[in-house]
Amino acid sequence: MAALVSTVFVVGCQIALGCALGVPAPAAHGATNVLPSSEPRLDDAPAARVIPRWRAQAAAAQRFANTRDGRVGWAVLDHRGLPVAGWRMHETFQSASVFKAMLAVCFLNDPRVRDRALSATERSRLRAMITRSDDDDANTTYGLVRQSCLYRLARNVGMRRFHTEGHWGRTRITPYGTANLFFRLDRRIAPRHRADAMRWFRSVVPSQRWGLARVVPSGMAIAFKGGFAYSFGGGHTISQGALLSAPNGDRIAIAVLTNHSPTAAYGHATIEGIGARLLRSYRPLPAVPAFLPMPPS
Repeated sequence: MAALVSTVFVVGCQIALGCALGVPAPAAHGATNVLPSSEPRLDDAPAARVIPRWRAQAAAAQRFANTRDGRVGWAVLDHRGLPVAGWRMHETFQSASVFKAMLAVCFLNDPRVRDRALSATERSRLRAMITRSDDDDANTTYGLVRQSCLYRLARNVGMRRFHTEGHWGRTRITPYGTANLFFRLDRRIAPRHRADAMRWFRSVVPSQRWGLARVVPSGMAIAFKGGFAYSFGGGHTISQGALLSAPNGDRIAIAVLTNHSPTAAYGHATIEGIGARLLRSYRPLPAVPAFLPMPPS
């Protein structure tokens, strides 16, 4: 059982939207991702400062994570798109089907696709890949997208040591990069296809609406993708990335990635437990200023 006990990394990094948190990344399977405020930071980013609104929730989430078997990492981005809490945020995890969100973004932004209507076959394939996580459709899409787009998208969302080859299910992703991907998911999709794609991410079939989908705060909607696979070395990979948004423009993004969970149900409970503690008492902000627009990657 994981027994690491440490202070949760709670930050408010004042850096431009879209950039990665400027902190040195630990080894891929290192023991900790908690960084003291004195830790040197890259890209001239200022020292982290505590965000009181998230302190209690983040501490509760990490206390729960410390009791769970397997390996767990998570990250939260607030309404500004800045990381306010996380654990093992820059360590890599086996992606499983969470990676299908990246496949959808790259396919829909492909110059051969972005400005034309989707064929009936393309629409059906992408919808099935997202809403019911069809693996055959993911295999086809993986063979169509350009690898350069996947790596560029990973860089743009601050996903360090991203790697994919051979099979999409073996891709390595990070909690911070996954949360950042979902925070601007709609803005990363070509305008012509944005409404359809976001409808798919909000329409995941009931059998796959576990984890974060079960703890959405009142007044918010969720667009998300989960994943399941057998972990290399034993156990199960159960992961989720999600965008939670309110009609007034408030939005937050959460990613919880796990490897080596004893069972799939156990992994679902880990994600739900972390999400419930992070979102406890969360209410959409009364007014949210518009944040910087960004073109699709």
